[in-house]
Amino acid sequence: MSAEERYDIQKILQDMRAEYWQGLEEEVVEQADSSNEMLLFHAGPQRFALDARHCREIIKVPKIIRVPRLPSHFRGIINLRGEILAVTDLRPLFDLPNEEPGATARLVVVENAGRKTAILATAVDGLEPIATDAIEEVARGVGENKREFLSGKVVLPEGIMLVLNVGGLLGSSTMNVAQKEEQSLG
Repeated sequence: MSAEERYDIQKILQDMRAEYWQGLEEEVVEQADSSNEMLLFHAGPQRFALDARHCREIIKVPKIIRVPRLPSHFRGIINLRGEILAVTDLRPLFDLPNEEPGATARLVVVENAGRKTAILATAVDGLEPIATDAIEEVARGVGENKREFLSGKVVLPEGIMLVLNVGGLLGSSTMNVAQKEEQSLG
């Protein structure tokens, strides 16, 4: 074998190490970009976003069974492939106009810490990455009972988009009917 045909193992290994470390550095830079994939939707005139990791599925609005004596933010229940889910309407929670949902309405099934609900959306806009530094704190002017449902807001040219805190929403005593019954009895 001539010198030109011989492989320099040390050189090859050195190049492979350099490629490996460069790949790791690029991954760290991508993580530093720090944006979350968010599901954007409307509840009436208000635009909302929620972390897509909490979204299980989006479905057309099936027949909703109304349940008497529930708070106005509970539209009722649905049977989703054998699982009974509460349908949550954000409009009464945020004092938004309450109109009947149209043809673009969807249910966004969300889950956090084993709790699920189907959020009634008047329209779903899709997925979009939102930089974490673009999410601002919610102003103190928003009532404390609503602040627990929000993780922030994003100011857009077309208006303010509220970022929903799914964990805060599902963990709230407002959302737990059994807790409400115990509080009223005790």
